[in-house]
Amino acid sequence: MAMADITKTWKKLESDVYTNLIKLVWGDTVQDEVFLRWAQGFQFTEGEPSALMQISGGPCAVIAPVQAYILKNMLFAQENTEETVIDLKAKSTSETKKVLGDSLLDILGNVAKGDTVKLIVHSNHCTSTESTPSTSHDSNCDGESSHKRPKLFSCNDFHKQLVYKEYLLESFKDSIDWYVEHVMGDFGVLSLLYSALYTYGLDKIKAVVDESLIDSTHGHGGQCLVNLLLTGEATAHVFDGEKDAGGLKLMGVSTQSQIGFLTLMESHRYIEVGWHLKSPLYPIWIIGSETHLTVLFSQDKEAVSEDKKAAIMKVVNSYDTEGNGFINSAYLSDLMSSLNLLSEPEEYVDIIKNKLDSEGLGIILVSSFMEEFFPRDQNDNDEPKTFYLYHYNGIKRSNNSNKIEYHRAKATLRDFLEPTVVTDSSSILKCLQTKWPTIELQWDNEIVPSVN
Repeated sequence: MAMADITKTWKKLESDVYTNLIKLVWGDTVQDEVFLRWAQGFQFTEGEPSALMQISGGPCAVIAPVQAYILKNMLFAQENTEETVIDLKAKSTSETKKVLGDSLLDILGNVAKGDTVKLIVHSNHCTSTESTPSTSHDSNCDGESSHKRPKLFSCNDFHKQLVYKEYLLESFKDSIDWYVEHVMGDFGVLSLLYSALYTYGLDKIKAVVDESLIDSTHGHGGQCLVNLLLTGEATAHVFDGEKDAGGLKLMGVSTQSQIGFLTLMESHRYIEVGWHLKSPLYPIWIIGSETHLTVLFSQDKEAVSEDKKAAIMKVVNSYDTEGNGFINSAYLSDLMSSLNLLSEPEEYVDIIKNKLDSEGLGIILVSSFMEEFFPRDQNDNDEPKTFYLYHYNGIKRSNNSNKIEYHRAKATLRDFLEPTVVTDSSSILKCLQTKWPTIELQWDNEIVPSVN
């Protein structure tokens, strides 16, 4: 099918666009070593056909969101009426390429807001269906994919040979097969990154960030970049809606995201992720550690469903500040008020406090509070909610036996957290407890995956 586009040929970036793009992404100086870490394409690993490979630290800010959308399109593109588990290891190359294309359309479509997509590619890329301005560099047209880095000329030479082309979003779909082949080749990650930024609008992004999107020293992508690829919104924060900080309006995430985000930083109480990212439409989350982004997912949509008791527990656990199954009795009145349990505040609260903290220790067990106000119905099924979770880490050395694969865990959500001796202090558990405070994880073969 012939593709209708806005610009009929590839054009070199205007000098001001070129300058603004490079400064927005890399800062005042592009470090060759950092740039080289981002110089890779989207390549699937052999042992896990639907899992992307990350060669080294840095580009997870792009690779992880793309991986998340790949899983969304592979697991939930069609309604699974039979509730069967999809065998991800059985996916063929043609299937994974198609899903990669669907995922690129998702991401760029979200960024474009249904309007115009502006693709940026390196002019030295050779394809059979699209032509770009020729350069003095030799083209690699053999069609072979490689997991090795491309032979890199200077990053300045790379950037000087960037070209762009504009498409109507609907028309871009006709060319997605070509673009998939392009991003699977050299510099594909950078092509998607630059295309998303240019499509969204460089000035709009500059208005919300005051530093480069990629850390010039460590090469990690910032939260604004991750949010843009996940939600189509370039926001630097993970809370819901807007917040006022001394007269300064800060923008968070405005609507429920298709893909979620959880971070270990919340377990350290540095930030708090809002509901829009904690409770996505699909049971897929980006997991953020101090240095890396990985992906958590489930094939069970029950993982994102919240019943009445779950909503109550969310409120109760917000008062269990240490996550150890206790509530400070001084906060009992506030907790009861939050759950609309107060009629005659002072007298009633004192009665409940004396009952639940009979020894005057200043603490109340979460389990005792729940039994007092929300006792189990004898007709209810007392079995805790369970489902399977899978974890993806795209860096080989971060996986068991240096092999990229999905690690599975049976997740159990208790009604409340029983005070026990802590036996699992893994980073991934701490991260997941920011969404499910009472979650227990049993990993296959007792291999706990790394989030770094």
